[in-house]
This record gives sequence, C-alpha cells and structure tokens, in this order.
Amino acid sequence: MNEVVISKWQQVERINFGRVIPADLESLMHFVEEPLQEAVGIMFEKNVPTIGSSCNINDYVQGRAWISADYDFMSSRNQQIVRSYKYSEYSPIFNRKLGHLVTVVGLFLPIEPHEFPKDIGTKAIKLAEKFDSQPNSLPKNI
Repeated sequence: MNEVVISKWQQVERINFGRVIPADLESLMHFVEEPLQEAVGIMFEKNVPTIGSSCNINDYVQGRAWISADYDFMSSRNQQIVRSYKYSEYSPIFNRKLGHLVTVVGLFLPIEPHEFPKDIGTKAIKLAEKFDSQPNSLPKNI
C-alpha cells in the first residue's frame, strides 16, 4: 500500500454519529466526515434525506465509503436514480417514531488502493449531482 495515500486517510477525522436530522446545513456538517461534506451538502440542499455517511481510514481498508439515505422519502425520480446506481444496497430498518419499517439505501463509493480521500469526495459529488431537488417530504416527528 502507498504510504502517502494511507497517511492522507489517517488524517481524516472519524466521526461517530447517531441518527440526527439537523435543521440546517451548518449543523449537518458536524456529523459528516470531511471528504463527503460537499456531496452530503448537495443532497441536503436538494431535500434528499440522508441518514448517515462514512469516509475514513476504516472505509479505506474495507474498500468502500458510503452515504445512506431514506429511500421511502425520496421522489420517484430520485428512487429511479438510486435503482440505476450500480453500488446501492437496500435494508429495512424499524423506525420507532413512525412505528413501521422504512427502507434505507446505502450508496457505496468504491475505494481503490491508490485513491485519496479527495478522490472519493469527487465521486460522491458526481453522485449527489445526479439527484433532483424534491419537496421536503420527511415527517416532522422522526
């Protein structure tokens, strides 16, 4: 492995998080690791409901970073974009506040051994830019 690449990945501050729905973009950035901040910000501005993300040394070792989103609260056009994305995986998760299962989609970003965190950030931005703006459809109580 390239020591320069590994050194750059080790510099990414790892953020542990729980499920939060920040009211504004500035608050959201406290929960997003630096390489994915711009992409998650684009999705936030388009009202695409992200749930979590990760892009740090652990993800580099595993070979993929990710952004997860609430598929059920996406517009049909954005759901279509997710379905066409080669690296998406779906998981049902029980939402206690809503009292039923919701579908969470993981949007994975493959990491090659030679890639730097900024390279993954660029991939994430290209993915985020594919989404359309949509009305805010999240219930107020989740």
